[in-house]
Amino acid sequence: MFSPVVVISVVLTVAFCDASPVKASFGCSNSGITDSDRQAFLDFHNNARRRVAQGVEDNKSGKLNPAKNMYKLDWDCEMEQKLQDAIQSCPGGFAGIQGVAQNIISWSGSGGFPNPSEKINSTLASWWGGAKNNGVASDNKYTGGGLYAFSNMVFSETTKLGCAYKVCGTKLTLSCIYNGM
Repeated sequence: MFSPVVVISVVLTVAFCDASPVKASFGCSNSGITDSDRQAFLDFHNNARRRVAQGVEDNKSGKLNPAKNMYKLDWDCEMEQKLQDAIQSCPGGFAGIQGVAQNIISWSGSGGFPNPSEKINSTLASWWGGAKNNGVASDNKYTGGGLYAFSNMVFSETTKLGCAYKVCGTKLTLSCIYNGM
């Protein structure tokens, strides 16, 4: 029989371990983006998709209908590398990668972008803002151009994403691609 001291210490150890998860390396070979940036991209997407699934995400008026079939996204290193290769020249438009949906934005600034990571959350928030700014009909049909980026981020059948960024002088191109389209 276990002594109460042993049982208590085991319970406390398990609770402590669960309270502070260790984030593993993504294992991607692309050095153009850091693991902390990968985590920022992934966390934003999954947290936003979770809010939609739970029916607590804002629409232009009220809340979006809860999603019935929303997958948690996984990071895909191969998708990231394809995208990084495609945006090396800081294109002003879509990269033309077949079989995926893409969101892309280019920022310009006279001081350049010494820390592109600082633009990740504002970029993702601007893409995600389509529902709140334009509204999504109650049948969840995305018909307006202002919902393009949002619909790519929220498409229920998407299971993987890869994002990348590239600084070219005073211009920053930031993009994400999604499977399932």
